[in-house]
Amino acid sequence: MHFRRVLQIDNATINRELHSARAAINFYLKDHDIDIKNPFSNFKLPENDPRIRFLTYDEANRLINACTDNYYLHLFVRLALLTGCRTGELLKLTWDRVKFDTKYILLTKHHTKTKRRRFVALCDDAIKILREHYQNRESDEYVFYNKRYNTHIKSLKKGFRYARERAGIEDFVCHDLRHTFASWLVQSGVALYTVRDLLGHSCITTTERYAHLQNDHLRNALKSLPAI
Repeated sequence: MHFRRVLQIDNATINRELHSARAAINFYLKDHDIDIKNPFSNFKLPENDPRIRFLTYDEANRLINACTDNYYLHLFVRLALLTGCRTGELLKLTWDRVKFDTKYILLTKHHTKTKRRRFVALCDDAIKILREHYQNRESDEYVFYNKRYNTHIKSLKKGFRYARERAGIEDFVCHDLRHTFASWLVQSGVALYTVRDLLGHSCITTTERYAHLQNDHLRNALKSLPAI
């Protein structure tokens, strides 16, 4: 468990893994009629991690500019900010799942964290970026292509860390690009239920971590009230 946390695996993911381990051990104990306590019983990490780090618009521009010497990193950062996709969802993306005409990406259950099929809406800027990349593609299969191994790129962490340092941005990891996407939407007044659907959350409680960001939008709305 400690090793998983060092790898920055979130508590919710670790809890799902613990649940699977607990179920497997329970099955084994029952099948072999062993009367001992499951070591994973009643063990669960807290999932209400309050940390939400997101970029300001200025930080985002600095990060994008710091990535220009790394083509695929530059592509990744822009698409992550415009789609809210998870890192793995983007890096494993294939061209057959990019639907230019209907402006969405199809993520099958094999490519999502929740193991459910999901449609990711694409804004005009994301479509433009993907079209330009498609015209200069190195692979007819993978969007993020590793030419050396003829497969998709597995990780961009090293390049991302270098670009982040060049941009003077601290305490920020790849997954926080997804937080940035969601935070910008909420701050712009987009309803939490809409943000939930765009992120592909299975329940609204996960999305509610961004609820506090509505405050500025709500305060601005109150300015429309007449003086009395």
